[in-house]
Amino acid sequence: MARFDASTGEIVMRIVYDGPATAGKSTNLRGLHAAYTTQARSDVFAPEQTKSGRTRYFDWLLLGAGHLDDRALRVEVLTVPGQLAFASLRFRLLHGADAVVFVCDSTPAGLLAARVAWSFLWRTLAVIGASDLPIVLQANKQDLPSALEPCAVAREIRSSPTVALGAHAVDGDGIRVSFHRALDLARARLRAERGGRSLESLPPWSETPEELYAALQRIEGTAMSEQFESALERALAEVKES
Repeated sequence: MARFDASTGEIVMRIVYDGPATAGKSTNLRGLHAAYTTQARSDVFAPEQTKSGRTRYFDWLLLGAGHLDDRALRVEVLTVPGQLAFASLRFRLLHGADAVVFVCDSTPAGLLAARVAWSFLWRTLAVIGASDLPIVLQANKQDLPSALEPCAVAREIRSSPTVALGAHAVDGDGIRVSFHRALDLARARLRAERGGRSLESLPPWSETPEELYAALQRIEGTAMSEQFESALERALAEVKES
Protein backbone atom coordinates (compact mmCIF):
# COMPACT_ATOMS: atom_id res chain seq x y z
CA MET A 1 0.00 0.00 0.00
CA ALA A 2 1.03 3.62 -0.48
CA ARG A 3 3.29 5.10 2.17
CA PHE A 4 4.39 8.58 3.24
CA ASP A 5 8.09 9.39 3.54
CA ALA A 6 8.19 12.10 6.19
CA SER A 7 11.90 12.77 5.58
CA THR A 8 11.24 13.94 2.01
CA GLY A 9 7.51 14.71 2.06
CA GLU A 10 6.96 12.23 -0.78
CA ILE A 11 4.36 9.54 -1.37
CA VAL A 12 5.83 6.11 -2.13
CA MET A 13 3.80 3.57 -4.10
CA ARG A 14 4.71 0.03 -5.15
CA ILE A 15 3.96 -1.61 -8.49
CA VAL A 16 4.70 -5.33 -8.57
CA TYR A 17 5.45 -7.20 -11.78
CA ASP A 18 4.08 -10.71 -11.34
CA GLY A 19 3.82 -13.67 -13.69
CA PRO A 20 5.47 -16.96 -14.66
CA ALA A 21 9.18 -17.49 -15.16
CA THR A 22 10.79 -16.18 -18.39
CA ALA A 23 7.71 -14.09 -19.23
CA GLY A 24 9.67 -10.81 -19.33
CA LYS A 25 9.26 -9.23 -15.89
CA SER A 26 12.93 -8.32 -15.42
CA THR A 27 13.08 -7.15 -19.04
CA ASN A 28 10.30 -4.70 -18.23
CA LEU A 29 12.18 -3.36 -15.22
CA ARG A 30 15.41 -2.94 -17.18
CA GLY A 31 13.46 -1.18 -19.93
CA LEU A 32 12.01 1.28 -17.42
CA HIS A 33 15.48 1.88 -16.00
CA ALA A 34 16.76 2.73 -19.48
CA ALA A 35 13.79 4.98 -20.25
CA TYR A 36 14.22 7.30 -17.26
CA THR A 37 16.98 9.85 -16.76
CA THR A 38 19.56 9.27 -14.04
CA GLN A 39 17.97 12.08 -12.01
CA ALA A 40 14.61 10.29 -11.99
CA ARG A 41 15.69 6.76 -11.19
CA SER A 42 17.80 4.68 -8.84
CA ASP A 43 20.15 1.90 -9.75
CA VAL A 44 18.59 -1.56 -10.08
CA PHE A 45 18.87 -3.60 -6.88
CA ALA A 46 18.87 -7.35 -7.63
CA PRO A 47 20.24 -9.19 -4.58
CA GLU A 48 20.56 -12.67 -6.08
CA GLN A 49 19.94 -14.70 -9.20
CA THR A 50 19.61 -18.42 -9.78
CA LYS A 51 22.36 -20.33 -11.61
CA SER A 52 20.37 -19.90 -14.82
CA GLY A 53 20.30 -16.12 -14.36
CA ARG A 54 16.68 -15.82 -13.23
CA THR A 55 15.44 -13.60 -10.44
CA ARG A 56 15.96 -15.30 -7.06
CA TYR A 57 14.29 -12.84 -4.66
CA PHE A 58 13.29 -9.70 -6.54
CA ASP A 59 14.50 -6.89 -8.77
CA TRP A 60 13.92 -3.39 -7.40
CA LEU A 61 13.91 0.04 -9.02
CA LEU A 62 12.85 3.42 -7.64
CA LEU A 63 11.41 5.96 -10.06
CA GLY A 64 10.36 9.57 -9.74
CA ALA A 65 6.83 9.61 -11.13
CA GLY A 66 5.53 13.15 -10.96
CA HIS A 67 2.98 14.05 -8.31
CA LEU A 68 -0.05 12.74 -6.51
CA ASP A 69 -2.19 15.79 -5.91
CA ASP A 70 0.24 18.23 -4.26
CA ARG A 71 2.89 15.70 -3.21
CA ALA A 72 5.88 14.35 -5.14
CA LEU A 73 5.47 10.68 -5.96
CA ARG A 74 8.09 7.92 -5.99
CA VAL A 75 7.33 4.42 -7.24
CA GLU A 76 9.02 1.22 -6.18
CA VAL A 77 8.99 -1.18 -9.12
CA LEU A 78 9.44 -4.79 -8.03
CA THR A 79 9.64 -8.02 -10.00
CA VAL A 80 8.88 -11.31 -8.29
CA PRO A 81 10.60 -14.67 -8.91
CA GLY A 82 8.45 -16.53 -11.41
CA GLN A 83 9.29 -20.09 -10.36
CA LEU A 84 6.65 -21.71 -8.16
CA ALA A 85 9.47 -22.98 -5.93
CA PHE A 86 9.75 -19.37 -4.73
CA ALA A 87 6.01 -18.78 -4.42
CA SER A 88 6.31 -17.89 -0.72
CA LEU A 89 8.43 -14.88 -1.70
CA ARG A 90 5.83 -13.79 -4.26
CA PHE A 91 3.17 -14.05 -1.56
CA ARG A 92 5.14 -11.65 0.66
CA LEU A 93 5.99 -9.16 -2.10
CA LEU A 94 2.37 -8.81 -3.19
CA HIS A 95 1.33 -7.64 0.28
CA GLY A 96 2.56 -4.10 -0.26
CA ALA A 97 1.42 -3.60 -3.86
CA ASP A 98 -0.66 -0.65 -5.06
CA ALA A 99 -1.04 -2.20 -8.53
CA VAL A 100 0.17 -5.30 -10.37
CA VAL A 101 1.44 -5.74 -13.90
CA PHE A 102 0.92 -9.41 -14.74
CA VAL A 103 3.41 -10.32 -17.47
CA CYS A 104 2.87 -13.50 -19.45
CA ASP A 105 3.87 -15.19 -22.69
CA SER A 106 1.26 -14.63 -25.42
CA THR A 107 1.94 -17.89 -27.26
CA PRO A 108 -0.15 -21.06 -26.83
CA ALA A 109 2.91 -22.81 -25.38
CA GLY A 110 3.03 -20.34 -22.51
CA LEU A 111 -0.66 -20.36 -21.58
CA LEU A 112 -0.57 -23.14 -18.97
CA ALA A 113 2.20 -21.49 -16.95
CA ALA A 114 0.34 -18.19 -17.23
CA ARG A 115 -2.89 -19.78 -16.02
CA VAL A 116 -1.20 -21.25 -12.94
CA ALA A 117 0.54 -17.96 -12.14
CA TRP A 118 -2.71 -16.01 -12.59
CA SER A 119 -4.57 -18.41 -10.29
CA PHE A 120 -1.93 -17.99 -7.59
CA LEU A 121 -1.97 -14.19 -7.97
CA TRP A 122 -5.75 -13.97 -7.82
CA ARG A 123 -6.07 -16.27 -4.81
CA THR A 124 -3.23 -14.48 -3.00
CA LEU A 125 -4.92 -11.11 -3.45
CA ALA A 126 -8.15 -12.58 -2.07
CA VAL A 127 -6.31 -13.97 0.97
CA ILE A 128 -4.63 -10.64 1.79
CA GLY A 129 -7.81 -8.64 1.28
CA ALA A 130 -6.71 -6.94 -1.94
CA SER A 131 -9.13 -8.37 -4.50
CA ASP A 132 -9.78 -4.83 -5.75
CA LEU A 133 -6.12 -4.23 -6.59
CA PRO A 134 -5.80 -2.95 -10.17
CA ILE A 135 -4.12 -5.45 -12.49
CA VAL A 136 -2.69 -4.72 -15.93
CA LEU A 137 -2.27 -7.90 -17.95
CA GLN A 138 0.72 -7.48 -20.25
CA ALA A 139 0.52 -10.06 -23.02
CA ASN A 140 4.22 -10.08 -23.86
CA LYS A 141 6.14 -11.47 -26.87
CA GLN A 142 3.58 -10.16 -29.34
CA ASP A 143 6.28 -10.32 -32.03
CA LEU A 144 6.09 -14.11 -32.19
CA PRO A 145 4.02 -15.56 -35.08
CA SER A 146 1.79 -17.63 -32.80
CA ALA A 147 1.09 -14.82 -30.32
CA LEU A 148 -2.54 -14.32 -29.33
CA GLU A 149 -4.17 -10.93 -28.95
CA PRO A 150 -4.18 -9.59 -25.35
CA CYS A 151 -7.91 -10.12 -24.87
CA ALA A 152 -7.59 -13.69 -26.19
CA VAL A 153 -4.75 -14.34 -23.74
CA ALA A 154 -6.96 -13.10 -20.91
CA ARG A 155 -9.74 -15.48 -21.94
CA GLU A 156 -7.41 -18.45 -22.32
CA ILE A 157 -5.85 -18.07 -18.87
CA ARG A 158 -9.27 -17.43 -17.31
CA SER A 159 -8.28 -14.03 -16.04
CA SER A 160 -10.18 -10.83 -15.38
CA PRO A 161 -7.61 -8.05 -15.40
CA THR A 162 -8.50 -4.38 -15.11
CA VAL A 163 -6.98 -3.89 -18.56
CA ALA A 164 -5.11 -6.10 -21.07
CA LEU A 165 -2.29 -4.71 -23.21
CA GLY A 166 0.19 -6.15 -25.68
CA ALA A 167 3.97 -5.78 -25.55
CA HIS A 168 7.29 -6.82 -27.03
CA ALA A 169 9.42 -6.02 -24.02
CA VAL A 170 12.78 -7.03 -25.51
CA ASP A 171 12.47 -4.12 -27.96
CA GLY A 172 10.84 -1.85 -25.38
CA ASP A 173 7.41 -1.91 -27.00
CA GLY A 174 4.62 -1.61 -24.43
CA ILE A 175 6.85 -1.26 -21.38
CA ARG A 176 6.09 2.36 -20.55
CA VAL A 177 2.44 2.06 -21.55
CA SER A 178 1.92 -0.85 -19.14
CA PHE A 179 3.71 0.92 -16.31
CA HIS A 180 1.89 4.23 -16.70
CA ARG A 181 -1.48 2.52 -16.99
CA ALA A 182 -0.80 0.65 -13.74
CA LEU A 183 0.37 3.86 -12.08
CA ASP A 184 -2.74 5.76 -13.16
CA LEU A 185 -4.94 2.99 -11.76
CA ALA A 186 -3.00 2.97 -8.48
CA ARG A 187 -3.38 6.74 -8.15
CA ALA A 188 -7.13 6.52 -8.74
CA ARG A 189 -7.49 3.71 -6.19
CA LEU A 190 -5.60 5.65 -3.53
CA ARG A 191 -7.69 8.79 -4.11
CA ALA A 192 -10.88 6.76 -3.75
CA GLU A 193 -9.68 5.02 -0.58
CA ARG A 194 -8.34 8.20 1.02
CA GLY A 195 -11.73 9.88 0.97
CA GLY A 196 -10.32 13.37 1.37
CA ARG A 197 -7.95 12.52 4.21
CA SER A 198 -4.50 14.09 4.18
CA LEU A 199 -1.75 12.17 2.40
CA GLU A 200 0.34 12.57 5.53
CA SER A 201 -2.07 10.18 7.26
CA LEU A 202 -0.69 7.28 5.21
CA PRO A 203 1.50 4.72 7.02
CA PRO A 204 5.18 5.72 7.18
CA TRP A 205 7.59 4.50 4.53
CA SER A 206 10.48 2.67 6.14
CA GLU A 207 11.42 -0.50 4.21
CA THR A 208 14.57 -0.16 2.12
CA PRO A 209 15.34 -2.80 -0.53
CA GLU A 210 18.07 -4.15 1.73
CA GLU A 211 15.56 -4.55 4.56
CA LEU A 212 13.10 -6.23 2.20
CA TYR A 213 15.84 -8.65 1.11
CA ALA A 214 16.61 -9.50 4.73
CA ALA A 215 12.91 -10.06 5.45
CA LEU A 216 12.58 -12.45 2.51
CA GLN A 217 15.64 -14.38 3.62
CA ARG A 218 14.00 -14.90 7.01
CA ILE A 219 10.87 -16.24 5.33
CA GLU A 220 12.69 -19.07 3.59
CA GLY A 221 12.90 -22.21 5.64
CA THR A 222 10.04 -21.20 7.93
CA ALA A 223 6.60 -22.75 8.05
CA MET A 224 4.19 -21.08 5.65
CA SER A 225 0.74 -19.96 6.67
CA GLU A 226 -2.29 -22.10 5.87
CA GLN A 227 -3.58 -19.25 3.71
CA PHE A 228 -0.45 -19.32 1.56
CA GLU A 229 -0.51 -23.09 1.25
CA SER A 230 -4.15 -23.01 0.22
CA ALA A 231 -3.49 -20.42 -2.50
CA LEU A 232 -0.57 -22.44 -3.85
CA GLU A 233 -2.42 -25.77 -3.79
CA ARG A 234 -5.37 -24.35 -5.68
CA ALA A 235 -3.09 -22.80 -8.27
CA LEU A 236 -1.29 -26.10 -8.79
CA ALA A 237 -4.67 -27.80 -9.22
CA GLU A 238 -5.00 -25.75 -12.42
CA VAL A 239 -2.31 -27.99 -13.94
CA LYS A 240 -4.36 -31.13 -13.32
CA GLU A 241 -7.54 -29.55 -14.62
CA SER A 242 -5.93 -28.38 -17.88
